[in-house]
Amino acid sequence: MIIVLVVVLLLFGPKNLPKLAQSIGRSIRELKNGMNGLTEDIRDTLHNPPAASQAAPKTEEPPTPTTSEAQPVTPAPEKAKE
Repeated sequence: MIIVLVVVLLLFGPKNLPKLAQSIGRSIRELKNGMNGLTEDIRDTLHNPPAASQAAPKTEEPPTPTTSEAQPVTPAPEKAKE
């Protein structure tokens, strides 16, 4: 472990080590917070599954015409050939 610390000190220098340590600490903290949030979401989903009506969106069917709106289609008269 001492060898690794010496190599890091040589690569980054004594001035940059505090900044490097802060960056690593922030990254680890953000990773832990993200993992905790993900774990809570999974637990909530397992304990409270979404209802079937929420899982699948409802589709509306087009309105069906009533008998007063529907009119029979009559064919066009044919022209007489002379």
